[in-house]
Amino acid sequence: MSVLPDQINQRIQWFEQRIASWKAAPAAIGLTPAQANALDVAVKAARTAYDNALAARIASKNATLGQKTAVSTMTSLGADTLRFIKAFAESQPNPDTVYQLASVPPPAPPTPPGPPTPPVDVVADPNADGTVTIKWKGSTSYQTFFTVWRRVGNNTQWTQIGAVATKSFRDDSVPPGSPFVAYVIRSQRNAQVSAASDEAVVNFGGGLFMAA
Repeated sequence: MSVLPDQINQRIQWFEQRIASWKAAPAAIGLTPAQANALDVAVKAARTAYDNALAARIASKNATLGQKTAVSTMTSLGADTLRFIKAFAESQPNPDTVYQLASVPPPAPPTPPGPPTPPVDVVADPNADGTVTIKWKGSTSYQTFFTVWRRVGNNTQWTQIGAVATKSFRDDSVPPGSPFVAYVIRSQRNAQVSAASDEAVVNFGGGLFMAA
């Protein structure tokens, strides 16, 4: 088993604690003066190298922290500066001239939204008062709203009975005596209208069921 410590600093300290006495009487421990002097030089060199490495690590850590602080300050100030440049550019008759002078790319034109998609998970629940509550999932982004369509019994004609910006609708005009009513929902944005959702059917004789 080695008598030398594993840690570098502790190993240097181990020799530092002994080298003076070894140099004072080298023959008493089987060494020549030249051996003792050579080891003394090596111990001092190891201590200098260790201290330099430790100082370099501390300096590197401080430099890294300083770099992060400087870059963070630059980024924050730079972002504010860009906002001023863009605000000034947009206030001018020809914004592109300002962007070119500043070597700043102009804002990209907004991407037009795609066509509205059909709502999903449409559910129709009959209420005790004869009305029906219809709920669904869908997107209301870009001012999208929903139209509610109904057909009664075996009638194949769909009739729009409502238009809402929410994701639910209460049908309070169910024709009395209807054997069943079916509902579909469409998403609409301006003149763009989605395909119909899957049907939600209320069978007044046999309860609620879903039909594709």
